[in-house]
Amino acid sequence: MNKALKGIDENLIRLSEDRLKEMGEIESGLFNYYITRIGHGSMFNEDDIKIIEYIGENEDQNSRILEVAAGCGQVSFALEAIGFERVEFSEFDSRRLSYAEFLKQGLDSKVSIHGFDYRKLNLNEYGLIFVVNAVASSIGVQDSKLLLDTIESGTDIILKYGYYGIDNKIFEVLDKNDAVRKDVIFSTNEEFRRYSRIAP
Repeated sequence: MNKALKGIDENLIRLSEDRLKEMGEIESGLFNYYITRIGHGSMFNEDDIKIIEYIGENEDQNSRILEVAAGCGQVSFALEAIGFERVEFSEFDSRRLSYAEFLKQGLDSKVSIHGFDYRKLNLNEYGLIFVVNAVASSIGVQDSKLLLDTIESGTDIILKYGYYGIDNKIFEVLDKNDAVRKDVIFSTNEEFRRYSRIAP
């Protein structure tokens, strides 16, 4: 982990520990998910580190980037720390959203946080959209048209296989579309797939 990532990690842990002590596991928004990470000594898991490194090595730092279902936003805050200036994320859970806003204030961050369904945003305005973990019944194959239209507009989308919706039907739709290119950019326990428009 480089110096910038180590620094943001330490700050995220410090702020999170303070919030946990003050508010408890549930109201703080940490739940067991982030408490476990603090116990392991880092707010970042393997997926987080891999996506941060990948974006850091492959995207322009002026690109507008959106993270979906970001939790407390640790990946987005890390991207800002390594030089990305136009990072945004969405998180719908009210406790996680409050947690994220607390971290943003403590970090003096300029990352934009959207506390509503990301599908209400104009997705065509982004250079890259990525989703690390969004296993919920409210999203999935029903988003096929939206995601295909977004890709067709020139916005690339990165999804982790098996971690968008509660089944893999969205991946079946994207993978068989002749206008969409799929690249496996790396794998952890599952593939991270980047979907891009195929130029006519």
